[in-house]
Amino acid sequence: MDPAGAARPRSKAPALSSSLAGLEGRDVLLIAATDPPDRYQEEKAIYAALPEGPKGGKNLLELKASVVTGLYAEDKKTYDSAIVRFFSASLPKGGASKTPAGKPIQVLER
Repeated sequence: MDPAGAARPRSKAPALSSSLAGLEGRDVLLIAATDPPDRYQEEKAIYAALPEGPKGGKNLLELKASVVTGLYAEDKKTYDSAIVRFFSASLPKGGASKTPAGKPIQVLER
């Protein structure tokens, strides 16, 4: 129940565990902020539930800051370095891959 006492409608979205199973065989980078602690514990549980990739491709980057507080100094350097390393190792070496036929690129933010 929500704080007002009304029951929440049941979500029709698939369970998180079934969604995570779709990541099997892929390299995954999960970025988790250590603050607030309750969210950090949830993020660590998601990381633990991730299936391993073909090369042990389950990666966790823990940072002190979050979207709300921003990244500063060493955390910003750590973040930038981790992103570059992850994609340098995960993307094809021979250039960009082509978008599958019938699946246009979706722009999420402009």
